[in-house]
Amino acid sequence: MSRRIAVILLLGVLAFTLACTNKKVNNPLANVGSKQPDKVLFDRAMDAMKHNRFDVSRITLQTLINTYPDSEYIARAKLAVADSWYAEGGGTSLAQAEIEYKDFETFFPNMPEADLRFLTAGWHRLSPWPDAVAGLHHLKSKYIIGPLSNGNLSLLVNLAKFAKLPWDVIFGADLFRHYKPDREAYLGVCSYLGLRPEQVMLAAAHNYDLSAAKELGLKTAFIARPTEHGPGQTTDLKPEQAWDIIATDFVDLAKKVMV
Repeated sequence: MSRRIAVILLLGVLAFTLACTNKKVNNPLANVGSKQPDKVLFDRAMDAMKHNRFDVSRITLQTLINTYPDSEYIARAKLAVADSWYAEGGGTSLAQAEIEYKDFETFFPNMPEADLRFLTAGWHRLSPWPDAVAGLHHLKSKYIIGPLSNGNLSLLVNLAKFAKLPWDVIFGADLFRHYKPDREAYLGVCSYLGLRPEQVMLAAAHNYDLSAAKELGLKTAFIARPTEHGPGQTTDLKPEQAWDIIATDFVDLAKKVMV
């Protein structure tokens, strides 16, 4: 079997194991009409962030914070610092964004924006299952590997950076404009890579996902993640069909397909 499989798609089983002033200010998130120097600095910082000049943006925002401690833009500037780290992406930047969002929430506890940003960013900094990275490296030594996910491409890139996942390719729902289990998602991978369905294997922890792939001719591998949804999980505890391979984890999967 191993010689006939060219690509292994794996995200289905990754199931990641989910300074500023304290002076009271008016809600500056609504006041954007001022043309004062602090507003000029804030606009410059936002323009720099828009053009991916994140270092310039943060320096400008910090200048605003240090120079105008009573500015109505203090909260906006502090939140924008966190946003800049988040937008920059990558493991280190996302970790710094988390620190900055927590800091914002400490100084401005009554503003809901911090909670919203922090929760949204959380999807970009999930840790992988303990077996994932080692197993992926084993698989990568022989096969093209990558996730096929209902997440978008930027999310999957940030996850890979944060968790150090050694993908060769990344396939997100936005690439195909379809979510799994739509056939366009599975066959889209084959089309992009110039492979027949039987040359591609989907490894997943969800039986419905494998069923859709199998119907289209892809090879299938089941890896149970019985605590993916917490200790009370009641679904996908075992394989529900005769999948091509049933493995305990990624390391076990690598052993079984490398023969």
